[in-house]
Formats: sequence, structure tokens, C-alpha cells
Amino acid sequence: LICCAPGFVANRTNQEIILNNDGIKLVVALTMHAKNEIVQVEAAQCLACIALSIIHSNVNSDMLC
Repeated sequence: LICCAPGFVANRTNQEIILNNDGIKLVVALTMHAKNEIVQVEAAQCLACIALSIIHSNVNSDMLC
């Protein structure tokens, strides 16, 4: 799992590496163009985990204000 550890726990280290190195474009490309369905699903799951982590961190920071 690229962005989620077993049990669908966020792997923040991998997520940050992907975000900081413009990896989102590559992950989107894998989602759309990979010939293997498993790779497509893993890439889509990675995008979902990153999006949910961003939403979760924004909600928490809004609660602090």
C-alpha cells in the first residue's frame, strides 16, 4: 500500500513525500493509464488517502482557531 498502512491507517511519511515531490501527477497517471487493475486501484486508494488526510488536517486546524 502506497499511502495507507495495513488497516487503512494513513502512512503520513509516504503521503508527504508524494505531495512534496509533485507525485500526485504520477499517481493520477497510474490511476488512469496503468494496464494492471491492481495498480490502478492502489493508485486511486493512494489519492483518496491523501485527500482525506488533507481534509482531516484542515478540519483540525479550523477547530483550533
